Amino acid sequence: MSRALWHFALSLFLAFSLSAEEGPPLQLNLDELPADLVEEVVVPLPDEVFRSLDKLGKQNWHSQLIGKRLEDLSLVQSRGETALLLGMVVANGFVAVQAKDSEEVHLTGQQVLRLAEVLGVKESVLPHCQIILESARNEGWDEVRRELDRAQKSVRDSMKELRDENLAQLVSLGGWIKGTQAVAGLLLQEYQADDSEILNQPELCEYLSDTFYAMPPDLRQGEVFGKVEQGLEVLQPLLRTNADGVIEEASLEIIQSETTNVVESLLKS
Repeated sequence: MSRALWHFALSLFLAFSLSAEEGPPLQLNLDELPADLVEEVVVPLPDEVFRSLDKLGKQNWHSQLIGKRLEDLSLVQSRGETALLLGMVVANGFVAVQAKDSEEVHLTGQQVLRLAEVLGVKESVLPHCQIILESARNEGWDEVRRELDRAQKSVRDSMKELRDENLAQLVSLGGWIKGTQAVAGLLLQEYQADDSEILNQPELCEYLSDTFYAMPPDLRQGEVFGKVEQGLEVLQPLLRTNADGVIEEASLEIIQSETTNVVESLLKS
């Protein structure tokens, strides 16, 4: 059985269902979602993921946004750190769409362009970012989602053309870390044991860890990557439900803490 690598930050939501405010938990069927197939890894498309998330009830998405700190992102990081940061910023864009926050989407689009330029892939994302910014002004959230999806795919394709597949993987890892932080934060606001299984993703974490450690050591140097390494080591045993089929609240607190450490390190670097 192939491991499922969720395409971008919040696609991790598809691992399990999250209870809506009323009625029984909504079961999301992966077989019904279109997906890319990359090296035998099933990759659900973010646009379809978020269409499903719309049915899961209201959440306090604003609490998980980066906010005004987006304006002050440093662009002096290494290329590896920049790739992680780009993934985190785009994941923040998906959270901003869920929050229907046009100002945050606008800031996200601007920073995606700046980071993509540093990585040499600005031209591939420029058309998408222009649509993202215009659609956010008009509150066209479905279009914003689609273009965020397309922008990320364009970045990955461009990096592969430049033979920077490790950087493409770091973009995905950065998005996953921010997505995991957002989910853990939401679950902790009003902990419900049944909802916690949405973070039951041991195979995904193992895949990301294997991919990370397979990268050249010189690409993973520095304080930020030290926190990534620590986080992956701590998270792997925690992103697994116990015998009762839940992730305990104390474990969620550690998950949020470890992912926040990486996010904060990227924002300060």
